[in-house]
Order: sequence, then C-alpha cells, then structure tokens
Amino acid sequence: MEIQKLRDEAYALTQQSQQALNDNDVEKSLGLSGEAAQLLEKADKAQEASDQIKRLAAKSSDIVEVKNDTPAVEKLQLVAQEQQEGGKAHLSNSYKSAAWNEGLPAMAQQPFVLKNSGSDYKEIAEIQKQAHSLWMRSKSDAEFESRAKATNPQLIKALNEGTDSQGKVENLPRVLVTV
Repeated sequence: MEIQKLRDEAYALTQQSQQALNDNDVEKSLGLSGEAAQLLEKADKAQEASDQIKRLAAKSSDIVEVKNDTPAVEKLQLVAQEQQEGGKAHLSNSYKSAAWNEGLPAMAQQPFVLKNSGSDYKEIAEIQKQAHSLWMRSKSDAEFESRAKATNPQLIKALNEGTDSQGKVENLPRVLVTV
C-alpha cells in the first residue's frame, strides 16, 4: 500500500473512533483507535524505508566515476557538427577548447583540452615543449640560443611569452608563423 493511503485510512479510522466515542461506544472507539495507531505505525515504517532507499541512491550516484575525459557540452557540440557534415567533424585551426585555461601556455594545457583544440594550438604546444626541453638540457642561455638557432629558430620565440593588456598570457599563434 502507498504511504499516503495508509495515513488516509488511519485518519478515517480516527474520525470513526471519535464518532463512536461521541455515541458512547467506548469499546468500538478503542478498537478503531488501535487499528488507526497500527496503520500510522506501518506508514511511518514505510516512510522510513523509503527515505533510507533515497539516501542510499543518492550516495551511490555520488560514487559514479567519470570515464570520459572530454567535457560533455564540448562532446555534444562535436557530435552535432559531425552529424551535420555527415562524417568526421573538423575543427578550425584556431579553435580553442571550452576548457582552455587562459593563464597557461599551450604546452601546459590538459591533454583533453589540447586534443579538442585546433591544429595551430597543437603545433604551438609541441614547439613550446621542444623549446622547454632544449632549454632545460642546455647549460646556459647562450648555449640554448646557439642550439635553438641551429635546429629551429622558432624555439627561441616559443619561450618568449608576453602578456596582453588584460594580463593574459599570449600563446603566440601569429608570432611563430612570422618567423
């Protein structure tokens, strides 16, 4: 039985019990009030069980593991774009993922952010990683500059980040192209 039905029946029995008491039928009144008490007790136990099930369900939903490394909204956008084109979705070269951290250079972005960004930012991240690796292995700045000029002049510019007027790091997509 539903909890509310039990409570409604108990209320009806208490009304009948009150009517029996008004009619001076004490035994009938006591019997009806006892039945009403049993129904209310049964309803309370059912409510308690229902609340416990809800608490357990809430706890188990907190435990659910996130298995996808792409933000849901971005994935939906890519799927919609792919369906419109009737095939593989292609991002524009200068596309920045919605989860892009403006305070970090391209090489320091999370892997799923770079994976969902345009090819310009992927190339910039790779050049910055190469430049950082070469700089860390060099004994001095002069050695780094000479080795960088010999291999790829873009490596020097890749580590020369500036900030724009809002204090955001410039990730140098245009600077690297003009070298």
